[in-house]
Amino acid sequence: MGSTSNTSTTTQQSSTTTPTPTAEETALNQRNLRIAQATEGGQTQAQLNSLGLINQLLSGRVPQGELFSQLSGGVSPGAIGEQATQMMRSGRAGFQGQGLADSGVADGL
Repeated sequence: MGSTSNTSTTTQQSSTTTPTPTAEETALNQRNLRIAQATEGGQTQAQLNSLGLINQLLSGRVPQGELFSQLSGGVSPGAIGEQATQMMRSGRAGFQGQGLADSGVADGL
């Protein structure tokens, strides 16, 4: 008695479709690339200048100029604390309504 073995092979073909941009899409992509390349340096410099200004203000070193004449000592920790307290007061009811604050305990604000 012999044994019979059946083997079948299935070949599956796949096709790849490569999209081809239209002339309008190509022109738009080229335009966007030109704009990005032209403004990249200026955007980077503006971001670096902003970071430098923020560091100066937070460390108490006030830049020269009329705009900053009212800031004699940088941003005071008291002003930051007052802003945080005001924000907590305005959001307290929302926190309690969402169950994020225990409404049975005074929070002291």
